[in-house]
Amino acid sequence: MPTKTAPAAAVSVVDRLRDVAALATKTVRVVVDHEKADLALADGVSADVREALLDEASVKMKFRSIGRKAYRELVESHTHVPAPPARAAAPDGEDEPVDEALEAVPEPEPEAELDYETFIPELVAACCIDPVMTLEETIEILDGWSGLDVTELYVTCMQLHNKSRVGELGKGSSQTSV
Repeated sequence: MPTKTAPAAAVSVVDRLRDVAALATKTVRVVVDHEKADLALADGVSADVREALLDEASVKMKFRSIGRKAYRELVESHTHVPAPPARAAAPDGEDEPVDEALEAVPEPEPEAELDYETFIPELVAACCIDPVMTLEETIEILDGWSGLDVTELYVTCMQLHNKSRVGELGKGSSQTSV
């Protein structure tokens, strides 16, 4: 029995979409030699010299989205529901008087929280494609950086996962609403 294959045009569209997804990367420059970077940014430094000094003073890191499904799984693996606060016991073991009106009102369910301390390093390690780093290497590096530096890498990764690749098609195109 012959197997069904997709039409050639559909395959080429899928291949083109995969190529676009693979190219959706973002490169950031991380300064590792602040003295050299300061020299590069001094007044009177030509653009060529400035760029050469900044290249010597920094490391370029390239990030790529890990995909919607993998990102969602990563978020879920670092999300937890905090335990409800414990009720305070009455002093000397005596029973505390109960206000029946208050007992009838259920306490709100605690909302799920993302553990940023574990999530950010794993997201950065998963998204950074150059240089490739293990989770342990990423944790070691981020532990020595300022909160602002870590936030900038986190924002870079988040931008890759929240950026639309669907553009305006122009005159004659239509949009379907759901």
